Amino acid sequence: MTSRTGREQLHDSIRDYEAGDFPVDRIIDCVCTCGNEVFALGYDDEQGVAVRLCSKCDTEVALLDSADLLDRADSDIELDAAECTCDGTDFTVAVGFAIEGEDVRWVSVGLRCEDCAIAGVYTDWAIDYSPSLHLLERV
Repeated sequence: MTSRTGREQLHDSIRDYEAGDFPVDRIIDCVCTCGNEVFALGYDDEQGVAVRLCSKCDTEVALLDSADLLDRADSDIELDAAECTCDGTDFTVAVGFAIEGEDVRWVSVGLRCEDCAIAGVYTDWAIDYSPSLHLLERV
């Protein structure tokens, strides 16, 4: 029997979660432009916002359509820092997409702790506009 990799464990946890009761059709791993795959994550469940911060080069990327929400003049979004039950704050990050027809219907942001290897979905939200397939390129 072969053991699953950390990425496989993370992908399985995103698929099993099925946010909004939508099956996950595609999962994309987050990788920084510097090649690093470990991040801190800030998120706001109520607003549907997530921002990753590279642990190597400090590059910050607003995931999916988060930049649009954060850039609004009336934005009062305060991000919570993702923290594992072991107090770890460095994660492998992947985004699951539920796709219906030509649109993304739901997204799930999954994390796998670098300290203890626990994986799960930390935040998810519905996408209620069209077209939305461009979100696949914003991880």
